[in-house]
Amino acid sequence: MKRIGVSYVYWYNWKYKRSCHLFQDRYKSEVIEDDSYLLSGAIDSYFSGEN
Repeated sequence: MKRIGVSYVYWYNWKYKRSCHLFQDRYKSEVIEDDSYLLSGAIDSYFSGEN
């Protein structure tokens, strides 16, 4: 599994001409209690991946 992750990071950095860590921060989880919060979180996640 580690080998796959390292290969992916190498490829991603090569493709987008980056030289930094791809996964550098811890993941954060929160409880989703209603559908509107789920929708806003999904939209935020989608658009934050384009930066």
